[in-house]
Amino acid sequence: MSGCGSRIRRRHRALKTQIFRELLTYMLQDPGTVEPALDLILISRHLERIGDHATNIAEDVIFMVSARDVRHHAF
Repeated sequence: MSGCGSRIRRRHRALKTQIFRELLTYMLQDPGTVEPALDLILISRHLERIGDHATNIAEDVIFMVSARDVRHHAF
């Protein structure tokens, strides 16, 4: 389970970075896009936090049900 969670987290962070770079390009080309682009960047950050919380809840449930610690550990 923790391997799957790590892959999902890496994929999500890669997508977040891609979105940030694309929005930055739009903001540099057209100053009118700055405000909506910043809103999207903040939304992306908040969605990441929601995903982190959901992962933590899932890890807690696995621990409560099967007494297995599947949290990702620092490398």
